[in-house]
Amino acid sequence: MNRCAMHTGSPQNADRRSFVRTVGVLTGVIALGNPLAALLPSRAWAVELQVLSSEEAAALLALIRTIAPHDTLDDSAYALVVKAVDGDAAASAEARAELKSGVASLGQGFARVPEEVRVLRVKAIESGAFFQSVRIKTLMELYGNPIERLLLLSESGRFKHGLANGSDQVGRNYCHHVLSFIFGIFERPVSFWRGAVLAGVVEDENIHNARRGFAGGYHLELAMLDLPTLPLIGLPYGWGREFASIMDNYRNMAGMLVNGEDLPRADNRITLSPTRKDAYGLPVAHIHCDPHANDLAMRAHATRQGQKIYEAVGAKRTVVSGMTPATHQMGTARMSHDPGQGVTNAYGRAHEVPNLFISDGSVQTTAGAANPTLTIVALVLRQAEHIGREVTAGRL
Repeated sequence: MNRCAMHTGSPQNADRRSFVRTVGVLTGVIALGNPLAALLPSRAWAVELQVLSSEEAAALLALIRTIAPHDTLDDSAYALVVKAVDGDAAASAEARAELKSGVASLGQGFARVPEEVRVLRVKAIESGAFFQSVRIKTLMELYGNPIERLLLLSESGRFKHGLANGSDQVGRNYCHHVLSFIFGIFERPVSFWRGAVLAGVVEDENIHNARRGFAGGYHLELAMLDLPTLPLIGLPYGWGREFASIMDNYRNMAGMLVNGEDLPRADNRITLSPTRKDAYGLPVAHIHCDPHANDLAMRAHATRQGQKIYEAVGAKRTVVSGMTPATHQMGTARMSHDPGQGVTNAYGRAHEVPNLFISDGSVQTTAGAANPTLTIVALVLRQAEHIGREVTAGRL
C-alpha cells in the first residue's frame, strides 16, 4: 500500500481539517502506513511515498533539514526532497534496499532526537554513499533555480553585483533557440501521436549559407504532440473557429518542429525582478529577450521549407505556430578565454571563484541547432575528468 506524509492547514480552516479526519490521520504524530499530520500556520500538503514508511520518511526529512537548515522553509519544502529520493529508490529492489539501509543507519528515533545528537550521527555517516546521494538530491531539489538567479542573489562585500559577476556577464547572452511548429493536415488519418515523439530529423538546412538571408542553420524535427500538449505547446494561444477547425483535424495531422540557432546578444539577459518576489521574499528571475533580425529571417525560411515538405507529400493545408512557450535556456554564464567576456573558462570553472564550477547549458557560448542535452552531458563528463586531474595534482 502506498503511504503519504501530510500536513494540515490552520485550525480555522474547517475544510482542510475535515479532509484530514476523513483519511484517518493521527494528527501530530507519525502513524506507520498512514499519513503524517501536524498543524502548520496556513499550509496543507501531502506527499505520496512508494518505498519508505512514514517513520522512515520523517527520519529522512530530518536528515535533509540537517543538511540544509533554513529558518524560512517549513517541512513541506523538505518533503519534496523526500518524495524525490523515495521515487528514485522505487526503480529497483537494490535501490529500495540501499535507501532503507541508509535511513536505518541514522539510528533509532532520528527525527525526534535533539539537534546536536542528529549532527553527531550525520557526521558519522557523511563519508558514505547514502549521505552523499541524499546531499546531492537536496541541493538539486531545494536550489533548482536558474544558475543566474542564484549567482545574482549571492551578493557580498567582494561580489557586490552577484557571485562571479565582476564582469557583469552573469545572465547576459541569453539564448533559447529559434523555435516554431509546422503542421500538415491531410485527407486521411495520420495518427502521428503513435510512435516516437521525435521520429526523424531533416539535416539539410543545418548549414551556413548567406544566400538564404541569415547566418547559421536549423533542424526540422518530425515531432509528435499528444492531444493535451498540442494546444499548449504546438499551437499556443489558439482560440475561436479557426483554432477549433485545426483541432477537429487532429487525426489527420503531422507535425514538424523548427529548432534553429539564435544569436547571443548581451542585452538578452536574465536579471532579478525589481517588483516580483518568491514565497521567501527573494526577487524572482526576470527574462528580457528581443528577437534578432537574423532569428526572424531564419524562422520565416524554416517555416516555408517545412510547409513545402508537407505540401509535396499531399497536405491539403499547413498551419504554422508562433514562438513556442517552452525553450532551452543557454549562454547566460558562458565560457570565455577573456574573463571580461564571460563567466567561466573552458571547463566551466568560474573566472573569479576558483572552486565554483557551473555544469549546465548556461556555459554554452552558442545555442546550436540541436537540443542541448548531449552537449551538456559531454561538457559535464569533460569537466568531471578535469576536476579529478586538478584534485590529484593538488591544484584544487
